[in-house]
Amino acid sequence: MPGLGASFGRGAANTFQQDLQNSDCILIEGSNFAEAHPVGFRWVMAAKERGATIIHVDPHFSRTSQMADIYAPIRAGTDIAFLGGIIKLHSSK
Repeated sequence: MPGLGASFGRGAANTFQQDLQNSDCILIEGSNFAEAHPVGFRWVMAAKERGATIIHVDPHFSRTSQMADIYAPIRAGTDIAFLGGIIKLHSSK
C-alpha cells in the first residue's frame, strides 16, 4: 500500500486486524480481501464463524464475494452513492 507508506511512513494496515474477529458485521468494499490479504482475512472468517454478517460490495465477483453472506454487485463509480444510502438508512432508524 504505497499511499500508507507516504502518509504514515509504512506500507501496512494501520488497524489491529485481529479485532475483526469480534465484529457483528463486516463491510468489505472495493477489495478482494480474501486474495489480497489472506492472513488478515482469517479474522473475517473467525467473525463469520461466530455469527457475524459479511457484506462484500464490489463490481467484480471474487473469492471474497463467494465467502460473504451478502454480495452487492454495484456498478463501478457508484460506491459513494451506495455509502450515502447506507448512512441515510442508518440515520433514519
